[in-house]
Amino acid sequence: MSSEKEKESSTIILMNDEIKNVHREKSNLRDFWIGFIAPVTPSIILCIWFNLAGGDVDDLPICLGFMASICIWPVIGSNIASNPNLSDSMRNGGRISAKISIFVGIMIWLSFFSLMGGGIAN
Repeated sequence: MSSEKEKESSTIILMNDEIKNVHREKSNLRDFWIGFIAPVTPSIILCIWFNLAGGDVDDLPICLGFMASICIWPVIGSNIASNPNLSDSMRNGGRISAKISIFVGIMIWLSFFSLMGGGIAN
């Protein structure tokens, strides 16, 4: 009788450990995505605003705000990646976001300079 209870209790303990591991993995995945998405959020918001404004208002301040947010993106990602108080998965998300932002930022700035160099009216 006692051996059956021991088997049952060990099964319950294993199930509880598995549930805790699943919750821990979900938490790590959530932290990664927060670290990955948080730095790019200002750029996405200003990009949407810039595209929605599209000629109705003076576009230059919105465009400059978007370009400034592109410059801030790698700074925020690097700050998240170097903060020891955050979880490792969130820091990894920030690190990957910072690396992607450098490439994307260079491409967007090159297209911006190309547009400005050729003249907006052309």
